[in-house]
Amino acid sequence: MNLRYAISMVVIVSVILLFDGCKSDDDEPQVDTPVIESFSPTSGILMDEVTINGKNFNTSKDLNIVKFNGIIAEVLTFSPTQLKVAVPASATTGPITVEVLQKVGKSETDFMVPTPEIIDVTPLLGGEGLPVVITGENFSVKTPTLNIVKFNGTIAEVLNASANALEVAVPAGATTGKVTVEVGVNKGTSAEEFEICNDAELIIVSATAELTDATNTHAIIVVKNVGKQTIDLTQWAYQNYASKDNMVGDDAGGGGSFIFENVTLETGEQYTIHAYAGLSNSSLYNYFIINLYVPNGETVAECYSDNNSIIVPLEK
Repeated sequence: MNLRYAISMVVIVSVILLFDGCKSDDDEPQVDTPVIESFSPTSGILMDEVTINGKNFNTSKDLNIVKFNGIIAEVLTFSPTQLKVAVPASATTGPITVEVLQKVGKSETDFMVPTPEIIDVTPLLGGEGLPVVITGENFSVKTPTLNIVKFNGTIAEVLNASANALEVAVPAGATTGKVTVEVGVNKGTSAEEFEICNDAELIIVSATAELTDATNTHAIIVVKNVGKQTIDLTQWAYQNYASKDNMVGDDAGGGGSFIFENVTLETGEQYTIHAYAGLSNSSLYNYFIINLYVPNGETVAECYSDNNSIIVPLEK
């Protein structure tokens, strides 16, 4: 009798446990697999906002787990049919996925994360603190500090940023080498090296054209301070057979030279001079040489091409 009773109790308990287990399974929420129908834009860089349209998204923010090629993104807004998210910092090109309670929906096409591209660096020579403009593509506009600019590995301060240009300052301690721009895990590198020259004071840029007549023919010379200290242009002169414009006195520097007006240039500032052609021994020059020097003949800048001289063709 006791054995029969015991067996009956075991059967009853087993049935109760089986029923309770089925009831627990029925209580678990049933969700449909998320479906990604489209997303916009189809490419972007970190922190860009992306809208994902579809269905079966969750009405609880934390239950929508969005990933860009496996990297979790921040969900900004959510509804059953639309999610807005921010491209995560380490995102790379790949599919977008939305996971809701272990059910995963995947985009049919990849979200593209473009690499920053450096097209030009201006100037390519300078010292600490000099403003430098980097032109290119795929820079971060939303937050300028997300553009990590380095001069041969030394991080520079970003002063201004747009999608196609960055203005930065040459960092202290930088050495000559390539300029790089990193946005997230993607990096662009300049084609040419930036030359660090803290002792340099000037670079010269000139318009060019052939001389055909002495009348109204001139060269345009732009003198720019690329060093880290203020310079005084009254210490400099340029020498040749030429008339004066923005100069002090005829033959003021001796030997046919002219001294600049009283001008000082801070780092990154420039000064434009129009030098007009002249005559020598009744012959027209089709070019002249501009020599930059200090009155006592000493060189105060070390980074120059052509031994501190450039040939400046004349422009009519």
